[in-house]
Amino acid sequence: MLNSSLSVKSGKPNSHQNLGWNKFTDKILKYISGNKNNVVFFLWGNFAKHKQQLIDKNKHLILSLGLKFYQLNS
Repeated sequence: MLNSSLSVKSGKPNSHQNLGWNKFTDKILKYISGNKNNVVFFLWGNFAKHKQQLIDKNKHLILSLGLKFYQLNS
């Protein structure tokens, strides 16, 4: 599992979105998809679902689901 932005400021989602990490992680996904076989990609969240286009579905398994956070009371 890989966060496409790799880093964020605490409590500020997508705060590092424009630092170039997305280009870097896209290249990683393309490399793995093109050079490895039978990898399971777990795309968690709506933004991650857009990464499906970078993965060869004939060689790999893609599992994805939307993202909702729930607070559990203990």
